[in-house]
Amino acid sequence: MASIEIYHNNKRFINALTLLTFLAACIIIFLFDPVTAAFYPPCVFKKLTGFNCPGCGSSRAIHQLTHGNILQAMDYNMLVVIFLPVIIIGLFSFFTGRATQAWQALNKPKFFLVVITVFWLVRNLPLEPFRILNADH
Repeated sequence: MASIEIYHNNKRFINALTLLTFLAACIIIFLFDPVTAAFYPPCVFKKLTGFNCPGCGSSRAIHQLTHGNILQAMDYNMLVVIFLPVIIIGLFSFFTGRATQAWQALNKPKFFLVVITVFWLVRNLPLEPFRILNADH
């Protein structure tokens, strides 16, 4: 019985710590623009290959979202903006410990893996209709 209480207390602590870390990251991204602040790390994949990874432009996109600039955020990383409702539902399910019906419907790892891989490949194509997905503009 004592081990169950320790587990629940530890789980609450981990959830609280995770939530505080998430909120702190959002505040930092809100206050400091990744375009001008020098402390954001560069993308290692892009530095090594010259190609955008699926996450390239995410910090800039989240910064723009926290300021209400949805179109500018989509310009930096469309995938982050599209997946944001899924991320919010997932975080809600994680913190409450309840898998909502929406999360059960959205929790399809193979689907997301395919979408992220296709986005990764398409955003690096040197063809004009796909350059809009590039994070370098």
